[in-house]
Amino acid sequence: RPWVYGERGDWSAFALGQAVTATDIVETDTLQASDTDSQSSQRNDARVADKSYLALREFWVDYSGFTAYPGEHLRFGRQRMRSDEGTWWDTNIEALRWSFDTTLLRANVGVAERFSEYRTDLDELAPEDQDRRHLFGDIATQWQPGHWVGLKAHHSRDDGDLANPGE
Repeated sequence: RPWVYGERGDWSAFALGQAVTATDIVETDTLQASDTDSQSSQRNDARVADKSYLALREFWVDYSGFTAYPGEHLRFGRQRMRSDEGTWWDTNIEALRWSFDTTLLRANVGVAERFSEYRTDLDELAPEDQDRRHLFGDIATQWQPGHWVGLKAHHSRDDGDLANPGE
């Protein structure tokens, strides 16, 4: 997994790639569930994984000059979205996200939508990811060392062609 990171003033940028070659199809993205065997009869050629491929896992530009706090920044691009406690997402997705992280207060707000898998072997997004926009935010405060209390909100708007529940 080759990566590159650069900083200049309040700006930074990051890119993480991946090159995979195997003798059999393997699941290398631990953030995605494998459905290779269970839905192989329902898949089209654009979603069939190859044994070898190149991928871009993350690529983003970050600006941290809005305030003097070192934990505050605005990030744009494909980034890993996850929560430390594991109760929320853990995925790589294209997003515009503002983050604020100090000793006693953490906050995030943003919008995200997956546009591509950024892999040479997959031409289309999974149907459940097409045209789905996410608005999210969270805030938490540390009330004792190592103990946080907070609030999270997430709204998804699906403009895709998935069937409604029960159809």
